[in-house]
Amino acid sequence: ANAGGETLNWSASVISGDDWLSITSGSNGVNAGTIDAVFEENTSGSQRVGTIRVTATGALNSPKDVTVTQAVAAAQASIAVTDPNGGEKLVRGKKTTIKWTSQGDVGATVSIDLIKNGQVELNIKSAAQNTGSVKWKVPNSLKGKGYRIRITSTTNGVVTDQSDGTFKFVKE
Repeated sequence: ANAGGETLNWSASVISGDDWLSITSGSNGVNAGTIDAVFEENTSGSQRVGTIRVTATGALNSPKDVTVTQAVAAAQASIAVTDPNGGEKLVRGKKTTIKWTSQGDVGATVSIDLIKNGQVELNIKSAAQNTGSVKWKVPNSLKGKGYRIRITSTTNGVVTDQSDGTFKFVKE
């Protein structure tokens, strides 16, 4: 056995998790060394565990296994407007419900805007609770067609969505 005063040759290999874990450099060496490993994003839906084994022939306690635990990847933040999403007729002076879905870290509040021709016509709510719906009384002043709802995270402005199609306002 190598008592520490001799040259120590070692090698490293992935013995479990090789479908997502790999060694990019340092798979073998002499005496001290560094092992570089990479892994793919974990979209499996659950934590996964892999093992890298370091073997040094003649060394005490060889081989030595190193456990690599990888958490599930965080969901990408997203918002999707679901209602009104195009083709609806909203009645002026009446309440309607604006609905959306969100996933990932969108934040506690969202901004809701009425859009016409790509421009903000009206800010409906600047900090609505991100609950998936909000009631809104349609102002009597809104008329015509070509409108969309845009919902945006108040903490991350790139997380946004708008109605897929346009809707219009009608009188009762």
